[in-house]
Amino acid sequence: MLQDDKRLVIGSARGITHMATAMLLLVAGTTAASAAPVVANQLNVQQIQADVNQLAQARQLLSHADANVRSSALNKLLQSENTALREMAYAVGFGSADDVARAITLSHRFNEVQTLQITLNEGDGGKAEQLRRSLGGVMNVTVRSYNEVNGRFEVRNFGGSHNGYGEVAGLQVSLSQNACSAKFELNDVSELSGSVTCAGVTLPATIDLF
Repeated sequence: MLQDDKRLVIGSARGITHMATAMLLLVAGTTAASAAPVVANQLNVQQIQADVNQLAQARQLLSHADANVRSSALNKLLQSENTALREMAYAVGFGSADDVARAITLSHRFNEVQTLQITLNEGDGGKAEQLRRSLGGVMNVTVRSYNEVNGRFEVRNFGGSHNGYGEVAGLQVSLSQNACSAKFELNDVSELSGSVTCAGVTLPATIDLF
């Protein structure tokens, strides 16, 4: 009987030990799981703060007293892989009172634009309205092989089936293909405003750059 009691006590002790170990592992796992979101949140806060600081520094450079510093910063930020920095640079560049900054921004924008949607507005006379209706009120032009150095690019599906040509020069953009041509100038609301002429008929037109 004594030996059986001893075995029972030893077995109970082992069971308690296993239960205690299991409880410790469970507590440790729960603690680690609850700590993970805390660490993740801390990292997110740090990243957000870093992004805020970077944006603040970029804004300071874009408003620097030296025009050369402003232009250099604008060029770099417009090429940034950081979407927030790039969008801020576009907003500042297009909204600038400095035509040089606006021209730089327009030139960079053509690096990202793949399609120009030309909205044709109502013109004077029956021929103008007939042309607008025949084109559906909109001309979609594909931008190809843009060269930022000289501002030249190829266009497709503008006034004909063959490739045409375009050019960005300062604040102005021109297009030409077969019997159609167009001239635009950057306005104060990030649009190109101008006109399209096809077979001698001219229509006022705009291009939204975003």
